[in-house]
Amino acid sequence: MALTHKTMRKPHTHREHISSKVPIVLRQLLIAEGDRKQELKEELPLKLVDVTASLNGDAVTFFFTTPEKVDYRRLVAILARRLGTRVEMRQIGVRDEARRLGGYASCGRELCCSNWLSTFDPVTIKMAKQQNLVLNPNRISGLCGRLMCCLAYEYDYYLNAVRRLPRNGSRVTLADGSEAVVRQVNAVKATVVVERADGSREEITPDRLGGGEE
Repeated sequence: MALTHKTMRKPHTHREHISSKVPIVLRQLLIAEGDRKQELKEELPLKLVDVTASLNGDAVTFFFTTPEKVDYRRLVAILARRLGTRVEMRQIGVRDEARRLGGYASCGRELCCSNWLSTFDPVTIKMAKQQNLVLNPNRISGLCGRLMCCLAYEYDYYLNAVRRLPRNGSRVTLADGSEAVVRQVNAVKATVVVERADGSREEITPDRLGGGEE
């Protein structure tokens, strides 16, 4: 059976090396993993992410991911017989997988989802575009492979800031009466880069704009 376990540091620990501090149910699980569960012959496309056991040891929950629909009823029966307890299999998504496994994001800090984030809010590519980010999947995706949750943190700020600035590509009148075209909008600095008729560009603040925009 193709099971991989990322949270247990030593999935092939020998019986004599299993710490007595580990709950008896998890010790039995490690032993079963070491025996490769010969009773289950067919391969199941499951990736084991995490295992939790109740304090009294009467239930064990396996968290897993899979790219397809899997009938794991026989696996549950085998595990329940081997462990002598009630077994529950719970399929989770890739974002929940990252939360359980933990790690560090590209910013160098611990993953928000495994540290303090309690819910997953929707994150869209529009949020990245609004913040003028480079739309490179490697730059805006987290360890889970989905768009980074932090793209939503400042999205409302960007929306409000952009409303106070002229649109990119619009024609504006400057304070000196000349006209220019907005070539770039910087919501963080609250500035715009304008291009004059002679091709020169300048970064200015909204107070240097004379009239409206077209």
